[in-house]
Amino acid sequence: MRDYLGSSITDAEVSAEVEDLLAFETTLAKLMVDAGADNVTELLERMTVDQVQAALDSQTPGQFNLLEYIRLVFEPSSVTITADEVIYLEEGVDYISRWSTLLSETPTRVLANFMSWMWVLQLGTQTTYAMRKISSDFEEIYFGAKLDQFPRADFCRIEMNQDLGFVLSRAYVDEFFPAGAKEENEQLVEDVRSSFNAMFDENTWLTPEDLVTAREKLQAVESIVAYPEWIMDDATFTAAYEGLEIVANDQFGNLVHIGQYMELYECEIFRTEPQTKFILPPTVVNAFYYPTTNSITILAGILQIPFYQHNSLAALNYGGIGMIIGHELTHGFDNSGRNYDKDGNLALWWSQESIQAFNERAQCFVDQYDAFHPPEVADPTVMVDGQQTLGENIADNGGIREAFLAYQRYVDRNGVEPALPGLDEFTSEQLFYLEFANLWCESRTESSIMRQLRSDGHSPGRFRTLGTLGNDAEFSRVWKCPAGSKMNRGDQSCVLW
Repeated sequence: MRDYLGSSITDAEVSAEVEDLLAFETTLAKLMVDAGADNVTELLERMTVDQVQAALDSQTPGQFNLLEYIRLVFEPSSVTITADEVIYLEEGVDYISRWSTLLSETPTRVLANFMSWMWVLQLGTQTTYAMRKISSDFEEIYFGAKLDQFPRADFCRIEMNQDLGFVLSRAYVDEFFPAGAKEENEQLVEDVRSSFNAMFDENTWLTPEDLVTAREKLQAVESIVAYPEWIMDDATFTAAYEGLEIVANDQFGNLVHIGQYMELYECEIFRTEPQTKFILPPTVVNAFYYPTTNSITILAGILQIPFYQHNSLAALNYGGIGMIIGHELTHGFDNSGRNYDKDGNLALWWSQESIQAFNERAQCFVDQYDAFHPPEVADPTVMVDGQQTLGENIADNGGIREAFLAYQRYVDRNGVEPALPGLDEFTSEQLFYLEFANLWCESRTESSIMRQLRSDGHSPGRFRTLGTLGNDAEFSRVWKCPAGSKMNRGDQSCVLW
């Protein structure tokens, strides 16, 4: 870039500015609340803009004008923000105060470099092969695996999915998504939900009042499956992208136009019901629980092998996508999701007695996963962080139990499924667990595992399988695991949901 612009800045000056930028980013990152904190009631505050401003002024008077900042964000739209607007502070007033102080103490040149770097980071891969190669080399070191340079067609398809995912989703559903798969998975959600509700009958640690409220929350969970209906309606689909300018042979300009259009759209719908409840396009391979709406989303992209296959054995679908559905439902009752009520409000709806009982059972998972050592890592003292991965481990353990019970209920309704040709030595119940284990089969490098252990809320795939199944009494029964073995922990099993 320096050479292209004909700048006279030297290598030493470039290096110095890079070091200043890195120091700023490092300090900014350290301001964030530690990723291991899991009590959201300590992190999330609901205040008006003027209340936040008063709190800021009490710490750093006149340093930062929050209302002016928010108004600048919304300036291109027709939305007006006032001082009595209610906002949520995910890290609290103290974080904003420290963030404001950092900005005031940072030279403007460093801030300008930071903002320019954000542009390069987002759009640099859209420029030249050399820029993409730099990103690829970095990702190989960071992720611990070589990421091949995609052919141009694949590269453009990936970018299309990121920038205009709902447009691509219409084409995907039209051409590849099986008819009836949406309805089948909506029924799967209800089967797993019903099984989770039945498991409440065996619950011995929630107080009777909290158990009633837990059932209410479970029933209130909204299921959002496959794709939104509006993308299938031509008139609505076309109207959604009115005003978006796309020009042939101007890839970079088009990306800027898309970004501007989407930012304006997000501002404009601030006070309206969104057209879609899908916060990611259906073509993304993912599923998730969203606590503030008490909803689970199962995207069309994940409704394919290995998670799901239309008109396949139910054992495989319940062990695959059925477990994923149970996992997401259980997130509503994990160490974070339990802090939200059935309407998605941050609320203390548990009694202290139930909270104490929950924490005791959750600690079992913390201790258990703390003892797992990834064999890919040479240092024998490196372990999974049981606290960091607690929410996902709770969801895995609850999800597999819910899905298996749902499958048993399916068999009660429809009869035992026939053997799978070529795998007829396995029962359908054994195939259920094999399908689950297959989801997390992976080959990892040491650097990749280390990166995950530092920052990911999920345990490595090995322990998502072994940890979960070793706690599951039904797995031990189906596979006849000896009592006291690693895959049949018996009385040492961790069970919450």
